[in-house]
Amino acid sequence: AEITRLLTHGGVYILADLLSADDPVKRATLNAIEEKRNPSHVAARSADQYRKLVTGAGLIIEAEQTVTFERDIEDWLNEMQVEPAVRTMTREMIEAGLETDAAGINARRRGDKLLFEQRMFYLRAKKP
Repeated sequence: AEITRLLTHGGVYILADLLSADDPVKRATLNAIEEKRNPSHVAARSADQYRKLVTGAGLIIEAEQTVTFERDIEDWLNEMQVEPAVRTMTREMIEAGLETDAAGINARRRGDKLLFEQRMFYLRAKKP
């Protein structure tokens, strides 16, 4: 609502954020993992949740796109300079869901690497 208030008529809003699975249990698991790695993490949402936030604020969606990146867990943890004990806990959380895809991130092993898919959601909306 605050962004809508600040935009002028015809103003454009661009959203770029982490995308979670539609399944609420997988979304909660992903958010728990993200919060462990990054204590400032608030929430990864589903595409539908982002759409509802944007349209609920009075904006009109013009375009959206989902992009999937293959990530190596070590590179991902290094981005936040995660402490060793937290690295271990975060890695264990992802490994615990390998068989069931508990976080909806398609975590898997390739050789000695632990990989997963990080999905980003991009949306363009306009203030009428």
